[in-house]
Amino acid sequence: MIRMIGADDTIVSVVLDVSRLRAETDEIRLGGSVIGYVTRAEHCFIASTSPRPGPTRTTGTFDLWDQAAAELLLQRHD
Repeated sequence: MIRMIGADDTIVSVVLDVSRLRAETDEIRLGGSVIGYVTRAEHCFIASTSPRPGPTRTTGTFDLWDQAAAELLLQRHD
């Protein structure tokens, strides 16, 4: 579960399904659908909306895993 700020400035909790694909890459699912991947790269996390693992469609680089996962949710709604 991650918490993020919603459109009306309230805190929203979202349950995500996370599958570890490799030591550095997690597949992120919401409601059974893949919404992207979070990859650890040195001291940061890369959010990717690619159809396959890997940072080919990078949406951002973040200090925290939760921030990267939240970005995938935001990209899904844009």
